[in-house]
Amino acid sequence: FILVGFGTPERAEAVAEGLLRRGIVPRTFGPDHPLNASLRFTVRDPEENNRLLRSASEIEAALAGDAA
Repeated sequence: FILVGFGTPERAEAVAEGLLRRGIVPRTFGPDHPLNASLRFTVRDPEENNRLLRSASEIEAALAGDAA
């Protein structure tokens, strides 16, 4: 597993929603959980990992554009 922190629960939720739209299902944590600003990913084969990284880059770019 890989645990990635996103700074705030809202940002983690936005990333999770973007990944879900792309067919990638991260493990999320409830609002009262200490890891609520993080997502957990299962490490799988290289093709799936590359898909995750591509999707994460696209989502990051979209979120950065929203903040501008």
